[in-house]
Amino acid sequence: MRKALYQDFTRKARNRVLSMVGLLVFVTGYGTLGFFYIEGITLWEAFYMTVISITTVGYGEIIPLSHTGRLFAVSTIFLGVSSSGIALGILSNLVFEETLIKYFWGKRMEKAIENLSDHYIVCGSGTTGSSITEELLMLGEKVVVIELDEQRAHPADNKECYFLHGDARKDDVLEAANITKAKGLATTLSEDADNVFVVLTARDMNPNLKIVSRFKDQDTEKKLMTAGANHAISPYRMGGQRLALALANPVLLEVIDKPFRQRGMRIQFAQVKVPEKSPIIGRQLKNSQIREQSMGALIVGLVEHNGETVFNPDPEYRLDRVSQLMVLGDDEQIQSLRLFVHDAGE
Repeated sequence: MRKALYQDFTRKARNRVLSMVGLLVFVTGYGTLGFFYIEGITLWEAFYMTVISITTVGYGEIIPLSHTGRLFAVSTIFLGVSSSGIALGILSNLVFEETLIKYFWGKRMEKAIENLSDHYIVCGSGTTGSSITEELLMLGEKVVVIELDEQRAHPADNKECYFLHGDARKDDVLEAANITKAKGLATTLSEDADNVFVVLTARDMNPNLKIVSRFKDQDTEKKLMTAGANHAISPYRMGGQRLALALANPVLLEVIDKPFRQRGMRIQFAQVKVPEKSPIIGRQLKNSQIREQSMGALIVGLVEHNGETVFNPDPEYRLDRVSQLMVLGDDEQIQSLRLFVHDAGE
């Protein structure tokens, strides 16, 4: 990204310097030829008269000027002063314009991203990407957003959100997002083929990365999973399911939505990893002391080592193969459960 910004700045600088030089050549040529034809002097004398006119140094005329020559000299002075103002504006705009600001902002942003770890990468900041970023920030996660549209790639108010202007399909951009130290990536580009390419590239660069992708066409889902995505989700399908639920069972939709969507509400779903030496390993769920030690957190599901998910586990379930707990509770309950499961087992 920094290289792209630098190239953009140097390109604009070169074009504007050429514009300034072209303007200077035009004014000088205008004055030189005018004095040459009007006063019948040599080209060198005409050039000298032009220079002292447009620079307004006030050295005086080297030859007596006719009435027409003096009128022409006035026009040359006005043209020279105007050109100087235009050149100054071009130079000022080059120094202070958005391109240079973005270049230095990009350098600071990339430096900050280099020190990140256990963060999430969101490719695309459209409607879906912005929603993902907002949800992750609400959960207290660090997020790097990669966006190709320069108008969307802007600094965020949240200090845990970092923006990169670049093409998420390119290796160097994903490297700039520190993908090797990230723990998850979501790609929400508008074209399914681009999302497949991002998934392929990301999986190759970080085999342990958790990857999710959106898709539009049904045939793309299998390709995304083959490319290495952990989950492939269609916003249209999910939207249809939620609309149907809102019609058929609005109360259930409200129960599902509130923990995720309502700001300020303490109840939330969370995943708690279970270490191998955790004190709950080998116990039955009813004797694990999870509810007592977590001050009432509700276990709604378990994830086993083979990836299978057990919802609403039986109280007799033995916690031998569990790798994660799916919990419903407030911040304090979830934090207490994490301390119990991790600290006691270390």
